[in-house]
Amino acid sequence: MTADPNVSVIVPCRNDTGALAQLLPHFSAFERLEVIVVSTQKSDAAVKDLCATYGARHSSIEGPRGLRLRTGAEMARAPYLWFLHADVSLPDGAVDAVIESLENGAAGGYFRFRFAGRQKLRKRIVEWSVALRCRFGGVPYGDQALFVQADEYERAGGHEPIPLFEEVKLVRWLQRTGRFDPLVLTVGVNPVRWDREGYAVRIMQNRYLAFAYMFGVSTEKLARLYFGRR
Repeated sequence: MTADPNVSVIVPCRNDTGALAQLLPHFSAFERLEVIVVSTQKSDAAVKDLCATYGARHSSIEGPRGLRLRTGAEMARAPYLWFLHADVSLPDGAVDAVIESLENGAAGGYFRFRFAGRQKLRKRIVEWSVALRCRFGGVPYGDQALFVQADEYERAGGHEPIPLFEEVKLVRWLQRTGRFDPLVLTVGVNPVRWDREGYAVRIMQNRYLAFAYMFGVSTEKLARLYFGRR
């Protein structure tokens, strides 16, 4: 870990040890980069070992994912923040693309949504619908590898310390700056839960959750519905 990183990669972790073991080696070749993993205390021992192996910083805290993301951002020393889910699949050139976007004046940005693994028609339909939503002012969520200037993150108030939709206010802030950069590169999203529950069910549930959130239903209630299916 260098003394003056230019990018802080922040990974919230909850029972994601296997996925984390696949992600952390991706960053070993980059000198001016720090990785911060914020886990729940239940997964501490294995996560600590992985972080020690790959030179990542580690903290643990109980509470919702939004709180873990905020904790990681508070620990960060770099001017650029990059938030990743532990099970994300990154394309070649992802780190350089983030740096280039932010150095060229973007307040923040995101990657295109793509399912990891073998492509099928149902996956392509979901990917197309996500791209369409983002193009016309919808919110790209955390599984699209959001990145942001650290000072803009602070001005926006950061992630909300809530269990679901924690990035919405942050993304809306970045969209209002007019400098929110949609990258052409894609990140691979783990399709396991989609395959298990069914694509039609997940689409309908996600739309219901989004509309319920817009109309003021508490994120705690919505999270019980969302995570209760695990």
